[in-house]
Amino acid sequence: MKKTILILGINIVLACGAGLYMWKHPAVAIKLNNFWSGFLSGDSKPGPDLNVQPAPAAATDPVAVMSTSDIRTLLKSKKFEKLNAILEGYKKTLSKDDFIVISRVYFEIDDPRLEDAFNGWADRFPTDYQPYLARGIYYFKKGLESRGGRWASETSAAQFAGMERYYAMANKDFEKALNLKKDITVPCYYFIRIKRSSSDDIITEGMPQILAKGLAIDPSSFILRSVYLLSITPRWGGSYEEMDTFARDSQKYAPANPKMAALMGYAFYDAGDMKMINGDYTAALSLLNKALTYYELPMFLYKRAEIYTKMGKNAEALKDLNRVHDLDPSETDPDFPH
Repeated sequence: MKKTILILGINIVLACGAGLYMWKHPAVAIKLNNFWSGFLSGDSKPGPDLNVQPAPAAATDPVAVMSTSDIRTLLKSKKFEKLNAILEGYKKTLSKDDFIVISRVYFEIDDPRLEDAFNGWADRFPTDYQPYLARGIYYFKKGLESRGGRWASETSAAQFAGMERYYAMANKDFEKALNLKKDITVPCYYFIRIKRSSSDDIITEGMPQILAKGLAIDPSSFILRSVYLLSITPRWGGSYEEMDTFARDSQKYAPANPKMAALMGYAFYDAGDMKMINGDYTAALSLLNKALTYYELPMFLYKRAEIYTKMGKNAEALKDLNRVHDLDPSETDPDFPH
C-alpha cells in the first residue's frame, strides 16, 4: 500500500504539479531561478508548447509582487491604471528575464470571460504598452488551447486554424507593445514560440532574426537563448549539431550569466526525452545524466525523475524531486502537490 501511494504521489507531481502551482501561487517576492528558466524554454513533447508553467520563486532580494489572483481581480474590476503601474514597476525593478516570467505567470489565462477586460484595458490606454503585452499573452494562451495537446496527425484542421487565428492576434499585440516600449524582451520570447509552431504567414522573419532582435535588447538573456535552443531540436526541424554550435557560442556570455553552461546540456535533454517517449528508459537516463554534468538545472532533474518513475525507481525519482525542491524554495507553497 505504501509503495502504491508513493508511486501515485510521484506521478501526480510529474504530471500536473508545476502547472497547478502557477495558478495559485501567493508569492510576495520574486527571483527567477533555474527551474523556471528551464520550463520557460518550451515544451518537451511534439506539437504545441505544452510546457508546464510554474510561478517564480521567492527572492532573497525581495520585490513586492502581487499574487496571480490579485492581478486577475484587478483585471476583472477594470483597475487598468493600477495594472499599468504594477507592470511598469516590475519592468524597472526586475531583470528582463524575470519580467518575462512574471508577465507570463500573470496573463497566460485560459478564461474567455476575461477577453472583454483585456479589450477594455487597451481601449482605455491605447498608447501604453502594458495592455497590448498582457492581451498578447492571453491570446497566445488561447492559441495553445485551441490547438490542443495531441500529435499533429491527431489534430484537426479546425484546431490548427483556431491556433493560427489567436497567434495572429497575439503577434499583432506583441508588435504594438514592442513599438511602444522598445526595451522589453517579452514580445521576442513569444515571437519565437509563435514562429516555432505556426505558419510563416504570421511572422515572416526567421527565428535567428527574432532572437537577434531580443538579444540586442538583453545580450545575456538565458531565457531567450533557451526557448530558441528548444526550437531548433530535430523534432522542430533543427539538429543536435545546430544546438551544440549555438550552445557553445553562447558560452561567451557565461561570465555575465553562469546559467549559460546549462545550454550545453539541452541536446542531451531533448535526446533523452525522445528516448523516454520511445520507451528506451536506460538510454534516456544516460542522456539526462550527461545533461546534468553541465549544470544542475532543475528542468533536467525533473525529467530524470520522470524517467526514474517509468523505470520503477521511485526512491531515485523522489530524491531528484526533493533536489528540485531544494533548488526552488517557493515550492513550499501548500498548493503545490508534493
